[in-house]
Amino acid sequence: MQELKLDKSQYYEAIYQAAKENDRKLFRKLFLRLHDRDQHEVYHLLYPEKNAENR
Repeated sequence: MQELKLDKSQYYEAIYQAAKENDRKLFRKLFLRLHDRDQHEVYHLLYPEKNAENR
């Protein structure tokens, strides 16, 4: 299987689509390949209300 080469915004969009379509397997695969800082960024983009609660 050939890996896709995506820029950051395309990769984040793929994660968002997996979440939107409730494709947990794909979401997990994509999300866990991210660096910790990028995981935090994606989490806060997906759940902005959670970020506001921590302030």
